[in-house]
Amino acid sequence: MTILRGRLFRLTPKFFGQELSQKEFLEEHVAPTKIVVLGEYHGAAPIIQLQTSIQETMARSIVHLPMIATSVAIAKSSETECPLAQSNNSEHKQDEEYEIGIEQISNLHQSPKVRVIMEHFSMEMQQILDQFQIGNLDTAGFIQAYKDIGTEGHNLNPYLPILSSALENNRINLYGGFIPRPYARMIMREGLDQTIERASQAGFISADEQLRGTDGHYNFFESLLTGRDIHSDPHGKLATDRFRAKMFPAQLIKDASMAWCAKNINEILNVNGQDRMLIVCGVGHMLYSHGVPERILENSSNDNDSSSTIRQEDMLRVACLPMNDKHIRDESEQKLDTEALLKDAYGGPDSNAADVCFLYIEEIEDESKDEEIIKETKDAYDKVGATAHLEGGNMQKAHAILSSLHYTSDEIAFAGADAVNYQGVGCPHRHIDIQEGEAVADFGSGLGVDSMIARGAVGPNGLVVGIDLSTECVGHANKRAQER
Repeated sequence: MTILRGRLFRLTPKFFGQELSQKEFLEEHVAPTKIVVLGEYHGAAPIIQLQTSIQETMARSIVHLPMIATSVAIAKSSETECPLAQSNNSEHKQDEEYEIGIEQISNLHQSPKVRVIMEHFSMEMQQILDQFQIGNLDTAGFIQAYKDIGTEGHNLNPYLPILSSALENNRINLYGGFIPRPYARMIMREGLDQTIERASQAGFISADEQLRGTDGHYNFFESLLTGRDIHSDPHGKLATDRFRAKMFPAQLIKDASMAWCAKNINEILNVNGQDRMLIVCGVGHMLYSHGVPERILENSSNDNDSSSTIRQEDMLRVACLPMNDKHIRDESEQKLDTEALLKDAYGGPDSNAADVCFLYIEEIEDESKDEEIIKETKDAYDKVGATAHLEGGNMQKAHAILSSLHYTSDEIAFAGADAVNYQGVGCPHRHIDIQEGEAVADFGSGLGVDSMIARGAVGPNGLVVGIDLSTECVGHANKRAQER
């Protein structure tokens, strides 16, 4: 058994603050549970280790059961309620490298399995997840395909142990659980009703979804953004309403999509009722049962099929909590008051924040090594910035490179002579629809070519700010901005 780099504590009223051994947690709490909701912080190594242990424990709990084929190998395009059907009808279906073997996919989704639904992958990414799990994509190819789709933007490298665990264990399947990120931005720009209609038509949320959230959920959500202490203001009397109209629905559509995905996977794939489900999302999507847990339970309560019903007692909620510097010092001196720490974080035994807390220490990288890398990078790009010029550049080659990276002819024309100083490896403009009058921040702006193109998109009433490590590159870009 891999030793977890953290400590586990119960948060239920009767046992609040009681520490669990790793063996107790996995064997007595995880193994018999139908569905585990893990609230994580992205990329933290101890949490990834915890998730790996959870999914492998759940897999061992069903290893004695025979496999049964499911009926969703290739679903009809009209069956948008099925996350697998949605993924198989994505734009990637036309690419030869993503062609699916019906028998392989049918075998992949046999039951019983541990269905691991992760927010790091959108539901439209199910195709590449399937291809990876049946061996048609290696790890490097999978990560590249993830980047090519480009909507989610997580660094997958820390999650390689989870991916490897799923590859090595045929009882574990991975699923994309979130609606693609552009839909959250669509709420901000195009409005709620239009976004709901388009998302439901695409099969990412229920056709009946209205994206309504409770006042308690908004109280919690607002506190995440403002830092307001919800334990001293439990009814949200001091909460501001400025996030309620757009940002809150943008959060709700993610919760709704993950709960909808879980509902469909449970109803369609869990043919013998023996599946287990591990749902992995940020803590902001599950604490106090707000977001994903409450919507899963609500969806299930409206289901007439009792065999697929998920009840509160079927669910184990695990919330991760990083220690701060004071906690680490106190623990090293053996004077850490864990019960006081948990009360401060979650509000006490009656708060119903989660069932178990995983208290861990964030791994700190060698800062001196980071500083050395930063200096080397800055020096290299300062040399580029100091020698940048417009004369003598190969404009034909520059235009060919930009075209191959899917810059439009208008964007290339707006770049003009500065195109010869293009340093990028991809076109960020294809991943966001910049509107006139918006403010844009270009991180790693280099010699400013993408900033200049963005300036053309925002128009005279907009603002573009380029930020770069290299003072020489920034100096060149500012000079060119003034000259243009």
